[in-house]
Amino acid sequence: MEYIVEGQDVSPEELSDESWQSPGLRAQEQRRAALRLATAATKPTTTPASLPSSKRVNTSPPQHRRRAPLPRLPADTIHIVGRPKSPVELTKLQPWHLYTALLQAAFLQDLPPASRDTVRIHPVNNTFTLSVADSARAQAYLRITSLTVSGNTFTVHLYAPPPDDALRGILYHAFDDFTDQAILEDLQASNPTLSVVGGRRMGKAPHILVTLMEPKLPRWIFYHGVQLRLLPFRNKVEACYNCCSTGHRTDVCPKPRQERCHRCGAAHPTPPEGSPPTCNPRCIVCNGNHSTYSSNCKHRYVQRPQRQKAPAPDTHPPPQQPVPPAAVVRSSQQAASGPSPAPPPKSVTASPPPVPAVTAQSAQIAAQKTQIDSLQAKLQALEEKLESAITVKSSLPSTICSSSDMDVQTPEGCTGKRRRPNTPLESLHFSEEVQVSIKTALVDLEERLIAASTPSTSFSLHSTKL
Repeated sequence: MEYIVEGQDVSPEELSDESWQSPGLRAQEQRRAALRLATAATKPTTTPASLPSSKRVNTSPPQHRRRAPLPRLPADTIHIVGRPKSPVELTKLQPWHLYTALLQAAFLQDLPPASRDTVRIHPVNNTFTLSVADSARAQAYLRITSLTVSGNTFTVHLYAPPPDDALRGILYHAFDDFTDQAILEDLQASNPTLSVVGGRRMGKAPHILVTLMEPKLPRWIFYHGVQLRLLPFRNKVEACYNCCSTGHRTDVCPKPRQERCHRCGAAHPTPPEGSPPTCNPRCIVCNGNHSTYSSNCKHRYVQRPQRQKAPAPDTHPPPQQPVPPAAVVRSSQQAASGPSPAPPPKSVTASPPPVPAVTAQSAQIAAQKTQIDSLQAKLQALEEKLESAITVKSSLPSTICSSSDMDVQTPEGCTGKRRRPNTPLESLHFSEEVQVSIKTALVDLEERLIAASTPSTSFSLHSTKL
């Protein structure tokens, strides 16, 4: 089975004179130069005793993933990606054996441990990445076409990708039999204000993948004199048609090559393009009844891990306090009577505006209270006088002439009308009747006062609620 390898053809003469560089390598060189200038501008002058530590301090919280993320390679070095083109599983190779094979294939000498090149094997997609600090050594690594590791020889393709912070966009249906070098040159010449570092065809599709070093992806871009819409590129889940699994692509599959159908995954050749299908489709990504990477597949794109947001501190309700019985009864009455109106603002409840009717009722109540106090004082004085009079009258002899004295005394001694003498019992009855009359009048006055003050009180309470 034939596979198309992404890249551009370079003659042996161009490789030997060291004048050719891949677009990704040029972009990384420019990135390194910008990083060096920024570091030199912001680097403080420190003494050897206060040099900053080389250890990276990660202050972000750990993310819960199925697989821990790979450590980042230094940003000021050149990164070279290697993809094996033969069925070999890189994770089963000894890493230092792979590093030695790379040095031998590039005809390079090993460096001291502090400055030597770094090799990192990806545990899932069966690729490896080189971190090189020297541009000449990076050029030597890019010339490698095959490696021999522990007696096993396999072909390999090495290339320099764009920097990690580069943006990628797609020009749909824009390919027209141009080479990748011609596509990149036209994009760079047609858009001088944009830093275009890559442009190539996307495999066999009639689309063009554009790579830019911009803070934001532009919406429009010029290509061969035409302004085209540039849409953002989204990474798809890597699926292998050889072993029908996800995580790597078909060109780097570590298993032996098999003749499988790309539509259903069975062991038969794929039907030619344009011919009617003879099998039922099956998606490798989601195992659905559609072909792999179809627009019907909802899981074809890589899902970004979503961080769980911590709940806001004021989202939890406060703990409920015990309610007194009076409040419970009042709340039940309010619920039975219907929804209560909204409480007035604090400014209204604190200082209600004065009402003329309420002021008049308050003055009338104050006057009636004063009158009641004066009447009570007079009543107390009358009771004291009455008690003193009764006491004096019962202790003195009667000055009225009796019937026995009529025979002895002369008429001149008894002037005035005769009347019956007052006994102490009659005086006591008279005082009790007076006290009862006074108390009755006092109760009547109090009832009248209460009747007069009740409407004013209810009116004042109603005005306060309003």
